[in-house]
Amino acid sequence: MEEITGKELAVILSDSEVSFRIGETDNAIGCSGINPVESDFGAEDLFGEPKFGGVDLKADEIAGAAALHFGQTSERIPVVVGRGIDYQTGEGSEGDSQVLKEGLKQVAFAGLKLKLLNLLPD
Repeated sequence: MEEITGKELAVILSDSEVSFRIGETDNAIGCSGINPVESDFGAEDLFGEPKFGGVDLKADEIAGAAALHFGQTSERIPVVVGRGIDYQTGEGSEGDSQVLKEGLKQVAFAGLKLKLLNLLPD
């Protein structure tokens, strides 16, 4: 696609799923050209303390935002083009179970790294 448009593009396929809250939300079911999970786990917060959150399901967040534009049923808008979205490039994922595994892997590695750094003497 970059050869045609001259732009680096990421593609996210999404589908509506019933959320744990009442209602539906759109989630990424596959993506290409984007790292579906971004993490700043262990980075310092505003007070200089390590963050224990910060694993973002970026592809899901973008899919949810796009759903605000293309709707859920009768709008007949099959594609949303998002511009100016900051994301990490990556190979993508073939499905939402791969996104979950990648998120868990990033949390585990970041947590281990943080624990090991805390063991080092000052």
